[in-house]
This record gives sequence, structure tokens and C-alpha cells, in this order.
Amino acid sequence: MAGTIKEDMVTMSYVPAQNHTPGSKRPIPYDPNSGGEFRGNASSSFGNETILGYIDQVNHTYDYLTGSYGIINEHQLISGKCTDYAKVHPDAEVGKRVFYITELSNIAMEWCKTSREAVELIGTLIDKHGYYGTEETLIFRDPKEVWVIEMWGGTP
Repeated sequence: MAGTIKEDMVTMSYVPAQNHTPGSKRPIPYDPNSGGEFRGNASSSFGNETILGYIDQVNHTYDYLTGSYGIINEHQLISGKCTDYAKVHPDAEVGKRVFYITELSNIAMEWCKTSREAVELIGTLIDKHGYYGTEETLIFRDPKEVWVIEMWGGTP
């Protein structure tokens, strides 16, 4: 059962494991907190409910906690993040730059058992679907190792 806890403007949610039918697609929503204020423009042409694209869904996802960013999943994969504020902050573009750090961290929690898998998955998703917003760092830890990935939206 999904649940939500709110305190001090932070919302934590439990996302249960799910089974998906073959051929299912996972929507990728726009994140309005992707760094527009660092471009001198906090607004975007996209609304909070805008879907920037879809990716193939896996057959089974793992349960996890999220607070906008993925926190921990059922396999003890945990995630932390750091915003690095690069000079280039491209906005999202439907079908071209569809990912920001928040959804990447949640997908890693849904799909991955290890920190290495999480970093490899995120790299593949960025290469295929693009990245927008501020420069970010994600740190993943599983019971055996730690991996770090840095990303920024400086490429077209």
C-alpha cells in the first residue's frame, strides 16, 4: 500500500513493487524544480503535469521510498544527491531532453539492485533520451560498493 508522510515541506512516499505487462511504457514527467532560477528565469513553458516522453517499462519494479529523489529500495540500494550549479542549464525538450535527476533517481530505485547497475542505467538513459537542468551528482550505495555519477545538460 502506498503511503505519504509530509513534514517541513518535504514529502516522502512509499512506492510499492509492481508488475507490468510486456510492452508497457513509463511516462517521464517534467520537473519544475530543475534549475530555471539559475538561468535567471524560474518559469518554463512546461507545466507540472507535462509528460516529456515515455520509455519502455520493465516487467517488475522494486518497492522504494522517495522524497522527490529516490532514497532507498527493497534491495538496500540507497541514493544521495548534490546540486553542482553548472553555467549551462538547458530546459527540457519533449523527445530530446526528457530527464532531470529526480526521475533518474526514482527509476534507479525501481529497476536496480546494485549501485553499479544504477549508474550504468542512468548513463544509458541520458545518452538515449537527454538531460536538462542544473549539474547534479548522484551517489549510490548498496551493501557491497558505492558508485557516483555526475551529469549536466550542456549538450544539445
